[in-house]
Amino acid sequence: ALKHSLAPEKNAYPICVGGSDAVGVWGYIEAWRELVEVDRVEDTFDDVVVAVGSGGTASGLAIGCFLTGAKVKMHAVAVCDDAATFYEHCDEMLQALGLN
Repeated sequence: ALKHSLAPEKNAYPICVGGSDAVGVWGYIEAWRELVEVDRVEDTFDDVVVAVGSGGTASGLAIGCFLTGAKVKMHAVAVCDDAATFYEHCDEMLQALGLN
């Protein structure tokens, strides 16, 4: 309801919790690209561990890791819900981006 009441008049774009949609995930993909290109994350870390509350961070960083060909292992620790919920969410993000 809020989206429909604000977006047309205010030129607003509501962002899902945790950036957990196909638009928000691009921010995390870009963040990963920057970690690879600027900070050379592969030279420093073998693994990256993130907390998962909505799935946006895990989805975006994992997709970014895949797209950049980085050899860093991604791990996500669920802080709510269960692993199956987040696997499903990450799969939805892949499908939304045409990467399934």
